[in-house]
Amino acid sequence: MKFGALKAAVIVMGVLIVAGMGFLVYGLSVGLHKATVTDGEVLTEAPPPITTALAQFGDINIDLPEGAQVEDYKIQGDRLIVSISIFGGGIQLIIVDLASGSRLGTINLN
Repeated sequence: MKFGALKAAVIVMGVLIVAGMGFLVYGLSVGLHKATVTDGEVLTEAPPPITTALAQFGDINIDLPEGAQVEDYKIQGDRLIVSISIFGGGIQLIIVDLASGSRLGTINLN
């Protein structure tokens, strides 16, 4: 009789382990689909799409310092942020207004 109770306990525990693993996998998959990762920050909702219509502004010439190379760029809202590395060290961030095409400013990172 003791082995019958032991068998039943093992079967019940096995079912509980399988059900627990199923809930764990389900919870992780739902959690990963809800979160959006952006620049190391976890957002609970995706950012709203940009809905502003941009007017044509023609060609824009932005002078870079001699020996500088464009490392990265990012569009945030109606701003373009260009990261350049300066020959000899340092980084500059150039901010451009996409609506007008004008250069708003430069941030020097030494």
